[in-house]
Amino acid sequence: MTSRLLRVGYKLLDGPKTIHSSGGNSHSYLESMISIRWHSETFGEWRSVRIYCDANGSDEDGYIEPMVRFATWDRTKDILVLRPSWPSVLIELATLPIDSLELQAAVHRLQEVVGQVPLLRTVFQHDETSVSTQETTEDISPCR
Repeated sequence: MTSRLLRVGYKLLDGPKTIHSSGGNSHSYLESMISIRWHSETFGEWRSVRIYCDANGSDEDGYIEPMVRFATWDRTKDILVLRPSWPSVLIELATLPIDSLELQAAVHRLQEVVGQVPLLRTVFQHDETSVSTQETTEDISPCR
């Protein structure tokens, strides 16, 4: 597998930052609010999920339902092929019911788990003496 096909595979795995409506004169679009990417222990399989929410809907124009995008890439299968024509990234899109209590509970559980894992962010200060590390957690509420 060439480095060019690896780059294409990673781009397909990540997906777009926005999704625009294909019909009408509406200027509404969905914007990515959460993106998570992970891999297997051997780096052979990669997965990603991205949640999109209406970026600029209004009461007059209406709102676009939130969507979720799942992507799976079995890199091992592609690497074993001498010259694959295209990375074998499987992509699935689905709408998310905004009023689903089950979905809201799942997002809440995810926030709790992520909130328990300290994320380290190194902040470099431009004075001669200090480099500080701050521990932060992020609120990942989709479609606020």
